[in-house]
Amino acid sequence: MFILESFTGKRKGLLRKACNRGGSSAKRARSAEQIPVIVARDRHSVTTDAVPLRLNRASIAAALDCVVTKANAFCCDGGSATVAFARRPEIIEHVLPRPGKPDPLAPDYHLNNVNAYHGRLKEWLRHPFTV
Repeated sequence: MFILESFTGKRKGLLRKACNRGGSSAKRARSAEQIPVIVARDRHSVTTDAVPLRLNRASIAAALDCVVTKANAFCCDGGSATVAFARRPEIIEHVLPRPGKPDPLAPDYHLNNVNAYHGRLKEWLRHPFTV
């Protein structure tokens, strides 16, 4: 998940023009304005999340090494850093197709639990900062 960087409450020294009531990034794709958030969640709602400095295999490994073990099946989207982390020999991995297009051979593997967490986290971040 990516969240737009916010300078809420900062009055001086902004690197860009101040925005009122939210905003959008200047670039469409991932950029320095977007902050990555890694979320791992199991079927029992045990959640781990991290905010890495960079989105690469090493930062994902640092966040998830103690969480993802041989006993887990790791489901992920097609992000290159996430797939690189999942390709390690001790991890059983499932790279899932686009949302709405489940794999007919493995219908039990999905990202719905994580996507619901993303929605709740974004709503929690949005609510207290709107006036």
